[in-house]
Order: sequence, then structure tokens, then C-alpha cells
Amino acid sequence: MELPDQMLLLEPLHCTADEIMQQGARNPTAVQRYLDCLSRGWLGQALIERYTYGESPDTPQGLLQTNGIIDGKFVEWLKPVKDEIKDDLREILEGGYEDMIAVERDICKKAMEGTDDPGKELLSELVEMIDKGLQSMPKILVTITSNGQETASPIELKWSYGLEDAITRLSTKVLEKDIVGMDIKKSGRDFHILYQVDDAAEDSVILALVEEMREWR
Repeated sequence: MELPDQMLLLEPLHCTADEIMQQGARNPTAVQRYLDCLSRGWLGQALIERYTYGESPDTPQGLLQTNGIIDGKFVEWLKPVKDEIKDDLREILEGGYEDMIAVERDICKKAMEGTDDPGKELLSELVEMIDKGLQSMPKILVTITSNGQETASPIELKWSYGLEDAITRLSTKVLEKDIVGMDIKKSGRDFHILYQVDDAAEDSVILALVEEMREWR
């Protein structure tokens, strides 16, 4: 199966075993299993091996070592690899990346067809999580005002590279001379961006901004 240059969960791609070890992997056997799974198109098991090879070879199979602060104390424990993968996917879904994760969903769905991938059940669970997550992703709505009036109905943005990146890029637009004010409001998971355009701005400037937002990625 041909894979893209980059995936949010399954990385690194297109690397040798030596390159992966140089990037900090600790279990060379799991690295080789990871590469073997990729070559067979077993994306589910490849994901499991991807998370496994960062652990010591002494770590029990299917688990990884993690830690945190509980009741003010530093605690270490073993966590199922599949749970960690799902937790990471939840963070990705909360952070946006709508276009990228939708592509990965389709790749995982295709990889489940006619395969004996030992991780097929995991892939199925991840696809289901993505389907639900895409339905509840945060929305970004932009309203443009001039002379105290809305110039168009609120525009729902299309954005591909994460919520934080989108908000940062939108915030820099206040540096443009025709935008004299900006307000960001959060309602639940959604964001509403209000741009105030210079009252003296020509209609063509406002229309260009509206069109830019409608085509925004």
C-alpha cells in the first residue's frame, strides 16, 4: 500500500531501521516488526509496533511505561499500547487537523479490506473514533464588519493544519492596514472571529477579505 509522506499517528514513514534507531527507538526487534508490517500493508499492527519500539525490550508485550502526578505524588505505571494510541488520536481530533485526519481515516479504512492484519480490530476502532470526531470538531466562524454592520453572514472556515495554527494565522491579519480590530470569542468548542474593517475601506477590499475567508485553508 502506498502511503503519504506524513501521517499524524503513523510515523516516521519511509525510514530505514538504522534511521529509526537514531531517532530514539529502544527496541530494534520492534523496529523491524514495524517495517515488516508496513511492507505488508498491516497498518494496525504497524501502529502497535510503532508505539512499542520506543519502550525497553524488557517492557511486557502490549504495554508501555508511563508516569504522572497523582494526588501530588509522582507515579509510574504500565499502560496498554492500544489505549495510548487512542488517547493520542483524541488529542489530534481535539486539535483540529480535519483534512489530514480525514485522509488517514480513508487510508485505514482501505487497509482493513481483505487483510489478515493482526491489528485490524484496532484500525476499525480508530476509524470509528475518527468518524465520530469529525462530526464534533471545533468550528471557526468569521464575521466581517464595516461601519458597525456585518458585511456578510458568518463564514465557517475550512482549516487543515490544526486549531492552534488556524487561530495564529487569523490573528496576524490584524497587521493588515484595512483591518482595525479583531475579537475572538469561544463558545463551547467553537471559535467566533470578528474582524472590524476600516470604515474608509473600499468595497473591493471588503469583498476580497470575504472571498479570502471563504477560500481559506
